[in-house]
Amino acid sequence: MKQGLMIAIVCTVSILVLASCKLLHRPTVTSLEQLILILENPDSPDFSLATSELAKMGPAAAPAAPALARALRYPRHDSYTAGVALATMGPAAKSAIPELIQALEDDRSNVRLFAAFVLGTIGESAKCAVPELAPRLWDSDAWVRTAAAGALDAITGTDLVVEVYELKPSHPGSVTEDEPEGIITGKARVWWAEKGQYLDWVDDSDLCNPSDP
Repeated sequence: MKQGLMIAIVCTVSILVLASCKLLHRPTVTSLEQLILILENPDSPDFSLATSELAKMGPAAAPAAPALARALRYPRHDSYTAGVALATMGPAAKSAIPELIQALEDDRSNVRLFAAFVLGTIGESAKCAVPELAPRLWDSDAWVRTAAAGALDAITGTDLVVEVYELKPSHPGSVTEDEPEGIITGKARVWWAEKGQYLDWVDDSDLCNPSDP
């Protein structure tokens, strides 16, 4: 009986030691700078860890916004998590606008969707991106079309989609399928064709072209 008890105790201690070792070997990320460094490596095994931590930080992670927007286009299955983190920042992610505009042309539909979604969560500050965002109303992907319409609605303050289809920052990337085509985006398409394309979307912020003199 005593021998059996001793074996049980030894086994329990061994399990606890092994568990402690695993915890000790988990990657430790303590600063925003470290998280950004992880993002700058497209092959980092800690990529999802970094994007998850940045998502928890919300607007406080704004310095990481450009790196996150670049990471959104990485050829990896979890690159969309960079878009999730950006969406939690709201207007604080405005420094990512140039990279997000490029992401609107990406071959992968989920990248285009998150690029449009994040521009919408940035809001009015992203008005200079409207001319690049509007063509996504005719995107080949039904979810990207809805994200574009919702983003234009949020950026311009114009009633372009019914309330149920407005972007919900608390659910990053979650949109309804625009199918049959135009059922959600129809009003936004008409607005762009008849009015939006003729408006001046240039502002003095240089957010879309930060390197311009």
